[in-house]
Parts: sequence; structure tokens; C-alpha cells
Amino acid sequence: MAKTLILDYSKWRCGGRGRKNRLGRGETRLGNKEGFQCCLGQFSLQLNKSLTSKDIKDKATPALLGKVISPLTVLINDKVTVNTTLSSNAMSINDSQKMTIEQKITALRELFGSKDYKIRVINRPK
Repeated sequence: MAKTLILDYSKWRCGGRGRKNRLGRGETRLGNKEGFQCCLGQFSLQLNKSLTSKDIKDKATPALLGKVISPLTVLINDKVTVNTTLSSNAMSINDSQKMTIEQKITALRELFGSKDYKIRVINRPK
């Protein structure tokens, strides 16, 4: 049975520095000082319950947290945490300035669906 990840639209920071196809304010990080989180920031908190919003603040990728967050990071040689291909692909989707917000949601659902996760979007404007 697929596990569910929640993507809170109202807290989501996606897109790059441009004005098009982006949500949120501030830097695109797992968590930024304005209180927004990229998709992987939101998912990291759900996948590793020991993490807090403070842990992810100003971090660019899940690997920089130094923890195994399956399926986002893996441990190499028992000492180095690296991003998985899933994480790298999710970052490309999240940061895309060409994909619309709806295209990003669809692409993230397809990507995480390949790992048996469902994504439920909450707080989306009507």
C-alpha cells in the first residue's frame, strides 16, 4: 500500500528567482527564513520524524542534513550522506521555471509514485 506525503501549497517554495511558475518568498531551500519549504523540505520532515523545521532551515538539499532519509538520501561507505536520484529529480521539478505549478504537482506525483508514495496537496487555493 502506498504511503502518503503531504505537500502544503501554502508553505511551498518552488521555482527559481524568476517571477514565473513559482510559489512562496525567499530563497528556495528545504526551509527558508520566511517560513517556506521546498517539496523536499516538507517531505524530509515527514519521512524522518527526528527532524525539525530548525534542522532544515537554510539547507539546500536533504544530503546536507547528514541523516538517512529514505528514499531521499543514502549513506555511502558508512560515513557520507548523499542525495538519491529521486531527490535530484524532485529538486529539478521543484526548481523549474518552465513547468507550471500544476505540471510540477503532476510530475512530483509521478516521480514519487514510482517509489510507492502518493502526494496529497493541501491548502491549495480554489
